[in-house]
Amino acid sequence: MSLEKGLPHVSWAFILHPIDTRTTRLLVRFRADHRADWSGSLLSHTMEPVSFLIERKMLVEIRRLAEQLPR
Repeated sequence: MSLEKGLPHVSWAFILHPIDTRTTRLLVRFRADHRADWSGSLLSHTMEPVSFLIERKMLVEIRRLAEQLPR
């Protein structure tokens, strides 16, 4: 996808970082690059709250599933 056509470059990363033998930290990073005009600004302001809501729901579900695993 290209910024020239008005489409953003987007990435979402989920990284598992071991803390010790029984603990792992989940790191999440969302990034988006968009055009530097009014349409890109509008897209950015729309994408931020939407991605927050999606990410929150995913993290709640990941936690629920992880806590169901046998220790």
